[in-house]
Amino acid sequence: MQNAIRHNLSPGTATIATSHDPVRGTVTLRVENTGAVYEPEQAARLSEPFLRGTGRATRPDQARSYGIGLALVSRITEVHHCTLVIAARDTGGLDIVVVLPDSTSTRARAASGHPTR
Repeated sequence: MQNAIRHNLSPGTATIATSHDPVRGTVTLRVENTGAVYEPEQAARLSEPFLRGTGRATRPDQARSYGIGLALVSRITEVHHCTLVIAARDTGGLDIVVVLPDSTSTRARAASGHPTR
């Protein structure tokens, strides 16, 4: 969320939302902002380590960040068998979605090999 705020454009918004789909056995976390306009190819590469928006760090305010936030999110979602989608919004900014298995659902437990209740 901190990155969504930091990379937002004024006057813009940064939002976070969650949802639960008991039928699919998933929980979704969505973070959106109204920052810079990205090409879809740029947005898809933002999970690469040390990459920032239009490339590597070049602005003075980027000196305190390392471009690893979304790379870490990507790796964590991969290790936990989740789904990460980073999409450019037509009006500017990003839509970042993480879909996690709902460990309390029967379907998710069966898919993971854990016994159902």
